[in-house]
Amino acid sequence: MRIAYNIFYDHKRKTLRSAPDGQQPPDKAETPQPHLRMDLYQALSLLRDEERTCITLQYIDGQPIEQISLITGIPVNTVKSHLKRGKEKLTTYLKQNGYDHTPR
Repeated sequence: MRIAYNIFYDHKRKTLRSAPDGQQPPDKAETPQPHLRMDLYQALSLLRDEERTCITLQYIDGQPIEQISLITGIPVNTVKSHLKRGKEKLTTYLKQNGYDHTPR
């Protein structure tokens, strides 16, 4: 798992460096709300690498915290901290951009 993670991480770093504006271009697949996808990419780009990695592994790949710790080599409590800070940053950014998810 760690080898796959390192290969993936190296690829992402190279891709981000080669993009003209330093941003990862969104996939060309159609989505019901393309602006939401762009806002999510922008929000994720604001996170530190460790926060983004932990958020991606948990919420996109569905990995439990213990597995994220094994994959990344980051202690469990540090993974929890990265997840908490990452979620707070994502929430703040998305709320500032009109994605208020409060029940009505």
